[in-house]
Amino acid sequence: MGRGVQPFQLPNGSLIGWPVAGFHSLISPSALPLARALPSGLNATLRTAFVCPVSAGRWVGRWPGSIAASPPWRLQLSHVDRLAAAIAGGLPDRAALVVTADHGMVGIPEEHRLDIDTTPALQAGVRLVAGEPRARDLHTDSGAAGDVLAAWTDLLADRAWIATRDQAIEAGWFGGPVTDRIRDRIGDLVVAARTDIAMTRSAAEPRLARLLGHHGSLTPDEQLVPVLVAPPAP
Repeated sequence: MGRGVQPFQLPNGSLIGWPVAGFHSLISPSALPLARALPSGLNATLRTAFVCPVSAGRWVGRWPGSIAASPPWRLQLSHVDRLAAAIAGGLPDRAALVVTADHGMVGIPEEHRLDIDTTPALQAGVRLVAGEPRARDLHTDSGAAGDVLAAWTDLLADRAWIATRDQAIEAGWFGGPVTDRIRDRIGDLVVAARTDIAMTRSAAEPRLARLLGHHGSLTPDEQLVPVLVAPPAP
């Protein structure tokens, strides 16, 4: 099972990798097999799942021009589209192709990047910054949470949602239930981007700070993903 892949169960079925001529370079071998199930509505008629896992982020999300309007981004996306079309066009009987994604992306203009490492107002009272540019966990100095909350709220205003640990948990930001082990890892404050901003760290995370596309917050562009199904032939 590939790293970070959740196994599922396909009752009375079998799992077979799907090699596609000409597209081997687009398939991540470490991700095989990707899943062990198709949607429950298909399980009654499908008994074999042909799986072709594709780590699109390898060429799309991390591509230097990873903003939807850029030609490099569209070029890389076209490779994934061709792969899906090749599989859909050669499906065997009683097989379906399901295409989805794990998250969306937000393009971040240069002027909307807030560099924590070069902004003293965002450093005062903060002993540790965790998370990623679209969703930061702030672990504050003892007794400083209120001042940090005021400083970040003053600077970000309505460009981000800022909550205490308890508020974020109660609002369901981390699902539930949140165990004590997980609770201890959440920052004293949690900052989630509301507009197209990124809270970067040029010194601590130089490679991450250079990416043009980011994800991880609560906006529809990041949380809502499509599900496209090429159903079995009649």
